[in-house]
Amino acid sequence: SRQGTGELWVADLTGGAPRRIFAGDAVQPSWSPGGQRIAFWGLRGIGTFGGGQRDLWTVRADGSDPVRIMDDLATDWNPVWSPDGRWLYFVSDQGGSMNLWRVPIDEASGRPLGAPSPLTTPSRWSGPVSVSRDGRALAYASVEENATIQRVAFDPAAGAVAGAPATVIGGSSVGSFGMDLSPDGRWIAFSCRGQHEDICLVGVDGSGFRKLTDDAAKDRVPRFSPDGEQIAFYSPRGGRYAVWSMRTDGSGLGELVGDERGDVLWFGWSPEGRRGAARVLVGETDETRIFDLGPSLPAREGTPLPPMNEQGETFLSYAWSPDGRRLLGTARRADSSIRGLFLYELDTRRYRVVPGFEEHTDIRAAAWMRDSRRLLVGDGATLWLADSADGSRRELVSGGLIRNMVAGDEAIYFIDARRQADLWLARLDGPADEAP
Repeated sequence: SRQGTGELWVADLTGGAPRRIFAGDAVQPSWSPGGQRIAFWGLRGIGTFGGGQRDLWTVRADGSDPVRIMDDLATDWNPVWSPDGRWLYFVSDQGGSMNLWRVPIDEASGRPLGAPSPLTTPSRWSGPVSVSRDGRALAYASVEENATIQRVAFDPAAGAVAGAPATVIGGSSVGSFGMDLSPDGRWIAFSCRGQHEDICLVGVDGSGFRKLTDDAAKDRVPRFSPDGEQIAFYSPRGGRYAVWSMRTDGSGLGELVGDERGDVLWFGWSPEGRRGAARVLVGETDETRIFDLGPSLPAREGTPLPPMNEQGETFLSYAWSPDGRRLLGTARRADSSIRGLFLYELDTRRYRVVPGFEEHTDIRAAAWMRDSRRLLVGDGATLWLADSADGSRRELVSGGLIRNMVAGDEAIYFIDARRQADLWLARLDGPADEAP
């Protein structure tokens, strides 16, 4: 996961000031055994997410002569050199699931000498990876995540849940990148996972499951239009992240909001459906803008919200209030960390902190109740019902890792994610220069 872009710096162990050697996006650097090249992975483009494509690179020790090792839609990351400098091990989902790979490489030039090959482990998700000093063993982590969409009966007047949550849908199909309830309360759109990240639909009773998208693009955070006719989501299917929309049967796919200079994420409809709020990243700028959704689409311009404060914090919007008067979101510090829960008043163009959530840093998601005053807040393993005016709150559900939530007339729906991770040691059979 990435919250921003990185740079490649070198620090002399004998002292002195660190120096920057590569200004493009670069994380998890790995020195080659002879010290000639540095391997790393980065987001495509410099200074932007560039559509979220994650590729492998090598550069000389001084940061010059960049060579792209991988250039595909797969998530390629965590490059590690073999001790003899002949192989570059890495983690990738290019085979469908996240697993271990390696590619033959020339250490002097940093260029690949052939196609990558898999080192398939008996795990659905593997990585990061570490290579032993003699090159004969790999240590790696495996992660098993099971996410479920849960439904719990809710009495809006009493502000309390009734009974225990029940599973709507679970297993490996449920992802963690957002969900939404249709205006008529019959359907849930959610980010589903498998070989790709797609948008899926299921009835609130768990029936009628179907995929609405099915391709290599990362499709995330679906949002029903107020009339229930469209589903918007953000995706890099056009090269950069932009907001796309489609009918609820998956037809009529088209770009809704975009910016050719950067990426557009986390879209939310206004209650009347004529505007939308989205997070826009252009260069080093990260801001929430409001877009007019007129007859000519996609919308390319938007009005940025005013600065939050002199400390350079930016407002990241989650959702528009049902009465159309406020936006709900969090503050993002200059170091990319999250601080607190805030409201943006559209009439006064001012920000107001939600009492009791001034310094919360573990807010996973938040949503409005139908009364435009109370909020659902996911704070780690707890789902809270909070009053945005006086700060009072009540615990509704606890346990797991609560990612997203939405309120219906008589029920609350949320994603409950649970993870188990293990460490493994794998021995490589045969000569070191042969495939394992």
